[in-house]
Amino acid sequence: MIRQFALALLLAAAMPALAQEAPPSTDDDPLVVVQALFDAMAAHDSAAARALIAPGAQLLVVRPDGSVHVGEDAGFIESLGKDTASWQERMWDARVEVDGPMAQVWAPYDFHHGGKLSHCGTNAVTLARGAGGWRIIAIAYTMRREGCEAPAVR
Repeated sequence: MIRQFALALLLAAAMPALAQEAPPSTDDDPLVVVQALFDAMAAHDSAAARALIAPGAQLLVVRPDGSVHVGEDAGFIESLGKDTASWQERMWDARVEVDGPMAQVWAPYDFHHGGKLSHCGTNAVTLARGAGGWRIIAIAYTMRREGCEAPAVR
């Protein structure tokens, strides 16, 4: 009897905590989150970018020689807020893979800085879905300045 009462108390105590954590939305799309980041970049909206990127996320640039530069979310968001030149990143033919609370968006892209093509490559964006929806936890991308051919219409 005492065990049943203790179990009932534990369950009752846990109910408010469980009720406060809303379940993840089932109709959201990781691709929409990645595009929202590109839109935030174009607007130089560091607050919007912060809302989409999980704290501690890493940005990894894989250069043509195979070397890797590792950056963190804070540096990226800081540069986004300071750089006044226009930013435009476009992607196409995106593939999205989802396994429960993890997703991967893989897509070729090009990036224009100040209205001029800067570089192109492939983005591999990893997202995690929690109570607040999808957030970017890592971005790895190749970067090259030659052979940047994008489809004419996107």
